[in-house]
Amino acid sequence: MKTSTRLLHVCLAIVLTATASLVAQPPPGYYDTVDTTNAVTLRQTLHEVIDDHTRFPYTDATTDTWDIVNLADEDPNNMNNIVDVYKNASYAKIPGGIGAYNREHVWPKSYGFPVLDDQNYPYTDCHHLFAADAGYNSARSNKPFRTCNAACTEHTTDFTDGRGGGSGVYPGNSNWTTGSFTQGTWETWDGRKGDVARAILYMDVRYEGGVHNVTGIPEPDLIVTDDEALIDASNTGSNENVAYMGMLSVLLQWHQQDPVDSREIWRNEVVFSFQGNRNPFIDHPEWVDCLWNNVCTFDTTPPAAPSGLMATAQNGAVDLSWLANGENDLAGYNVYRATTSGGPYARVNGAQVSGTAFTDASVVNGTTYFYVVTAVDTSNNESANSNEVSATPDGTLPDVTPPAPPTGVAASAGDGQVSLSWNANGEADLQGYNVYRATTSGGPYALQNGTLLATPAFTDASVVNGTTYFYVVTAVDASNNESADSAEVSATPAAAGSQGVVLSEVLYDVSGTDDGFEWVELVNTGAAPVDLSTFCLGNGGTTYTTSTAQLSGTVAAGATFVVGGPSSSATNANPTFDQVLNFSPDFQNSGTTGDGVALFDVPCAQVNASTVPVDAVVYGPNNNNGLIDETGVANPPEVGDAGPGSSIERLDLAGSWQIQGSPTPNASPLAGAPPPPNAAPSVVISAPADGSSVTEGTAIAFAGSASDPEDGDLSAGLAWSSDLDGPIGTGASFSATLSAGTHVVTASVTDSGGLGASDAVTVTVT
Repeated sequence: MKTSTRLLHVCLAIVLTATASLVAQPPPGYYDTVDTTNAVTLRQTLHEVIDDHTRFPYTDATTDTWDIVNLADEDPNNMNNIVDVYKNASYAKIPGGIGAYNREHVWPKSYGFPVLDDQNYPYTDCHHLFAADAGYNSARSNKPFRTCNAACTEHTTDFTDGRGGGSGVYPGNSNWTTGSFTQGTWETWDGRKGDVARAILYMDVRYEGGVHNVTGIPEPDLIVTDDEALIDASNTGSNENVAYMGMLSVLLQWHQQDPVDSREIWRNEVVFSFQGNRNPFIDHPEWVDCLWNNVCTFDTTPPAAPSGLMATAQNGAVDLSWLANGENDLAGYNVYRATTSGGPYARVNGAQVSGTAFTDASVVNGTTYFYVVTAVDTSNNESANSNEVSATPDGTLPDVTPPAPPTGVAASAGDGQVSLSWNANGEADLQGYNVYRATTSGGPYALQNGTLLATPAFTDASVVNGTTYFYVVTAVDASNNESADSAEVSATPAAAGSQGVVLSEVLYDVSGTDDGFEWVELVNTGAAPVDLSTFCLGNGGTTYTTSTAQLSGTVAAGATFVVGGPSSSATNANPTFDQVLNFSPDFQNSGTTGDGVALFDVPCAQVNASTVPVDAVVYGPNNNNGLIDETGVANPPEVGDAGPGSSIERLDLAGSWQIQGSPTPNASPLAGAPPPPNAAPSVVISAPADGSSVTEGTAIAFAGSASDPEDGDLSAGLAWSSDLDGPIGTGASFSATLSAGTHVVTASVTDSGGLGASDAVTVTVT
């Protein structure tokens, strides 16, 4: 749901406020059991720390690897886009399916784990699954990583987020490749060499054979090597007990050449937040030298203690500042707080502070707080405490009570717009409303109104016809407290002329025997029959006018309508034609340039080069012909080239298409009445009470309940966590101790439809 997704963005953003120092910040104690005495002890103890992660399905209606990769590879300048690993291109996120990018197994799955099932952990491990341009992913294939400096083909990068771009001079900012399969070579561009190297090295340590200690599922032993014969022998087409990938010497060089950066740190935090395990070579790059070169002598000299610490009390906050340290390997600072002079202190910053100032906004007016600051270097050595300072924030306690969520939200779809309305809130200090939108149920949502809305209504005119949008509304009071989300509503705008009729499947290449065998399937997603006599199909060229076909007949509500023929046999999947039309000239196969099919809401005699279709699908490797879609804009293809005997099939109204190896005429995923929308669950924490205080070391009883309109009682699935201590328990009730400090304890649950809910209480441990 949106709340949890937005919270994850916020929490990760806090964690990454120190990324200017380029040092990751694992949770306290995560690596405490790691023994760095030598390569053997490091490998054994490190494997035990990162082993046994939580597996998510590769593609599923619930949270899957698409969701994780889309967040892990998010464009830092546009949360609605991803930046792919090889082309460095920024693409609009897709929730799953075929598009401009897909998922790249940095350790090719063909080397050891090619068969996907619910027991294949490395196949779905997101530490080595990256968003990748579809064409570049195909070009890389399963070639090992090596240096490619002779007779190589260049794959350039885009200039995105301040890096990449340019071409023509080796190595530049380009990927380089030659050959194929194990004997081939793929040299990743300089900006991501270290990323892929550390992902491969992670796989070597994470997968040591044996079984998953929680699920008991067998796991392979994955080994990085320079032996090409061992790598080649791993490509058997079956899941293997032992498999190899390379080249080790090159990857070690890339690890040194391209150090950890902020994008890698973000990615590690995202994957950790789902899988529960980290890539240790992002947190501790120095361990690579120990594991593969047995050089296990590390910098153990801490920085000097910071000096000149000062504190200034504010209303509900304390501002801190100090003098900068001068060490060349300084990574950042930690801020510690106590309520008694001399401690005990608890750290109040989430990630290392990169500058020399910090504001502690988690204070209570009238309480005196004592602060010290420490310095941390790039080897994670921490200094002694700085001088201690104190401050007592004062002033009127702020209003922290949010308004109630808006009720009665309704959405009405129009042509190029969605109109929203809801019941007015009754709070005396109400300031206005925010409207959030997503293209998948449950979010992530993006704010649509530039300023707060004063009235309970909003018209969204920035929509695309044929796309289903999901909305929630929040209320905001005069203290800028924002309510929880309203109930989610959805709407699908459509052009007035389409009347709900869209393209749903196209068979355009029938093994070289196209004449009389091609067909197009339409589906009526509306609530009333549609007369097709004013509709026209077009295909080919730069304006869909190489071949046009006048439609006739009526398509019932929720029904399909297949046009083509007259031949119907196993050759073209035995369609039943609702209208017989022998397309002439034949539909165009995409070849090296994409092609498309369009639906016009005017007779074919009125279609010309400037006519905008009411629906269209572009297929193939590119859209160099400039074919426009229903928005009047030329966009990249929705799907690749199907090839002889296969069709392209639409999966949803949002415009997701796939290649269908077994065409399904007269049967569309969009046919029939849509299912009712999934309702979100609810969560209530019954113990401890909000604002409770306990003494450190006391076991706290936690209890709560969760229910869902469709799934019933979900209390057993509650996941409990603290903003200071991380996960603390699961289920309807349990007991646990918390560290000293003020904790926000959250209980959350997700239903079978992917919607989530949570409740939170504050607990102070002294």
